[in-house]
Amino acid sequence: MPADLYAESYVDLPVARSWAPPAPRPASSNRPRGIAVGPGGEVYVVDSDNARVQVFSPDGTFLRQWGSYCAMDTGSGCLDPDGSGPLALGDGQFNEPWGITVDGDANGGAIRVYVADTWNHRIQVFDGDGAFVVKWGTLGQLPSASGGEELFYGPRDLVVDSQGRLFVSDTGNKRIMVLSLMGPTWPSGWRWPESPAALKSRSG
Repeated sequence: MPADLYAESYVDLPVARSWAPPAPRPASSNRPRGIAVGPGGEVYVVDSDNARVQVFSPDGTFLRQWGSYCAMDTGSGCLDPDGSGPLALGDGQFNEPWGITVDGDANGGAIRVYVADTWNHRIQVFDGDGAFVVKWGTLGQLPSASGGEELFYGPRDLVVDSQGRLFVSDTGNKRIMVLSLMGPTWPSGWRWPESPAALKSRSG
C-alpha cells in the first residue's frame, strides 16, 4: 500500500464530550458530516445518512430535528410539505446533506440555517426552528469555473463570513461560489458569485 502522506501530521486530541450514539432514536446520528454552532450556543448537525438536521444544546441535550429523505432526480421519498400551499415538492427534505452553517447577522438578527443538500445539488435555507425559507440551485456540470451561477454539482460545504457573504464549495464543478446575502430585502436581494475560482475536486 502507498505510504500515508498525512501520518506525520496526525494529532491525538482528548475527547471533552460526545453524544448521539448510532441507534434509531431522535438523538442518534448516522454519518454526521457537518456541524455548526448558532449565536446562542446551540449545535446544529447534518445527520447525512438519516437526511436530517439535528439540534442540540451545548451540553448535548437533544432539542429538535427536521428533514427526511428525498431524491429530487427520481422523486423517491419526496413529499409536498403543505399540499396546495406555496411550498414545492421536496422543500425541507434532503439527499445526503454534507454541509451546514448558521448565521444571525445578515438578517437583522434572525437565525438562518444554510444546508448543502449535496445530492439534490442545491442549497436550502431554514430559520432556527427548521421552518423552510428558500432554496436555490439545480444540477449542472460546467467545463470551467465561470458562468452557470445557478448550477451546482454535489455542493459539499458552506460558510458565512462577517461581511454577509456565503461561500459554497461546489465540489463537482471544482469551484468556490461566493454569494452576497445582503440586499434591499432578504431573500430577494441575492446576487450571484462575485469571484468564482477553479479548484481541484475536494470534499469539505
